[in-house]
Order: sequence, then C-alpha cells, then structure tokens
Amino acid sequence: MRLLVFLFCFIALRVAAQPLGISKGASQSAIVLDVQSGDVIYEYDSDRLLTPASLTKLFTTAAAFEKFGRTAQIETKAFLSKDGCSIIIEGKCDPTFNSRHFAWHTAEDFADKIATEIHRRGKTTIDKLVMDESYVDGSRFSSKRLWEDMGNCFGAAAQPFNIYENTSIVTFSSPSQNGALCKVVKVVPDRGSQPECFVTSYSKQSDSIYIYGTDDHWYASGSMPAGRSSFDVKSSISNPARIFANVVKTRLQLQGIKVGEVDITANFERGEFICSSKSPSIESIAFVTNHESDNLFADALMLHLGGDNTTSIDKGMSSLRHFIEEVTAEKARFYDGSGLSPMNATSARQIASLL
Repeated sequence: MRLLVFLFCFIALRVAAQPLGISKGASQSAIVLDVQSGDVIYEYDSDRLLTPASLTKLFTTAAAFEKFGRTAQIETKAFLSKDGCSIIIEGKCDPTFNSRHFAWHTAEDFADKIATEIHRRGKTTIDKLVMDESYVDGSRFSSKRLWEDMGNCFGAAAQPFNIYENTSIVTFSSPSQNGALCKVVKVVPDRGSQPECFVTSYSKQSDSIYIYGTDDHWYASGSMPAGRSSFDVKSSISNPARIFANVVKTRLQLQGIKVGEVDITANFERGEFICSSKSPSIESIAFVTNHESDNLFADALMLHLGGDNTTSIDKGMSSLRHFIEEVTAEKARFYDGSGLSPMNATSARQIASLL
C-alpha cells in the first residue's frame, strides 16, 4: 500500500512537471501560491515573460486603487474666461461620458448644469466654447501599439475629452454582385468626414472590414456581405473633443444660450469656476475595465496615474511600472495600460504576486 501511494505521488509530480493538453510549440508558464503565506505550491517556468494581453488591466486597475482609492472620481470642470465671454471646459480624461455602461453620466447633463450657471449670471450669449486639452501632453497613442488597431473601436485612444466611448458607427451598403466596390452611407455621430471606401462585396455573411487613419484622412478596407442596404461597423473617433463640443454647444443653444465658435486648444486662461461633472467611482470604472476588457477605460486610468495637473503616456507608464516593480519586486515591461500593445511582457509569478 505504501508503495502504491509512493508511485501515485511520483506519477502525479511527474505529470505536474509538464502541463498537459498544450502544444509543445506553445509558451507555457504557471504558478500556484498560498494566499496567506505566499509559499509556492506549484510552478512551471514561472518567470518566463509572455504577452499578457488584457491581463495588463489587472495591473492598471490595481495601481489606480492604490493611488486614488476606490471611491475617487474624475472631475471635469467648466470655467468662464476672465472677460466673461467664453466658456472653458477642462478635459481630464474621464472615459465615461455617454458610455453605454453609465447611461446617467452624459455631456448633455453637464451642459445643462453649465446653462443653469450661465443664466444665473444673466448671460444669454457666449462668444466661444473652449475645449482645453492641456491635461494630456504629447501623443495619445502608445508608440508600441499596432497601427492597424487604432482606427477600430477596440483601439480607441484615451484623450482629454472622451464621449460615446470614442466610438462611431459607420454604415456601409453593398451591391448584389461579388467583388464590387461598396459605399459609405453615413457616420454616427457626425465626424465631419467619411472614410474613403475600398471595401468590396463577397458571398460570406460576416465582414472583414478594418478602418485605418484619423478624421483628417481615414479609410476602410476589407470585405462585407453582398446585397446589403445597411451594414454597421464600429470605428474609433480620433477627435472626440470636437464631438463633445458639438454636443455641449447644441444643448446650450436648446437652453437659450447663443454660442459662437468652438476652439480646441492646448491651453486657455481660466477665470471664474462655473461647475463640474464627476465620473463614476474609480471602482466602478475598474469593474467595467476588467469585466468588459475595455481598452479605453484602462488607458484613461493609466493616464491618470501620470499626474493631477498634467500627464502623458510616458508619465502614466512610468507610474504604472513603478507600482508593478514595487508590488512584484520584478522589472516591468509594459507600454500601455490596456494590454493592446503586443510588446507588453510579464510572467505568471508577477501576476500571482499582484493578486
């Protein structure tokens, strides 16, 4: 009996040395830790660096909890200019305005609060609506992110102003014959331009459409089902500040306030504080980030890690890496907060240490 027990244990240990059911060509890494003691119960090549993909979000949201606390909110403020003729809205990377996950938090409600304060001051005309983007310095995209991801909805970049999750719906139509050039019917919300269309029709019922570029020059390629009068594809909005401004301007005008031009700027001198709009809690944003694997939410939190007054991708990533190295005692190789970059690398040991 003792021999059988010994042989069983020996066989079990030999099996555990090499994970089963995985191709020999695949990279593998595993570790099991005791939660209370931290002792290693099992491990296999646990320090091998692998691409974590959306597991990156665990590090980002944990860092946000550590720095801000779970109940903190992101505040977007509105000011009057010193001459009282302009409204300045200060973008602070709140990713949740008009999000399907937080229907109660909208740019329209923020505009209504602004209108109330403007009326209270006896004003009915505003010369300029200024969207101040000075909070984020430099590029909005990680240098290690794939260019082909950027025009698609899952690759929407976190920016000082975000609305509709920085996603628009591009509607295509297709001829009934295969191999024919399709057309763009409409873009919602209106982005001021439509993508150049290189999409062709084919016999399959699913699409392979990818959208590339920015609002200045963007295009769509791939294929879609033939004979469709309407076929919707999601695309990232590259200039959400303009969309946000149009929503606010339209709402203010509905409230009886005439608004002149819109100015998207990196800085503008503020005067009197008017009001603000607060996001859902960091905990609520983090829940959606991980449950839905939301890249935009994750990268917005990463930017917030970079500073209170100004931030950048470099500052946010520096703060995230510092947090990871402090928690796991290992060097961090991360280039965004969402995991969309294929250059991110971590180990099973680092993830287990974080958890």
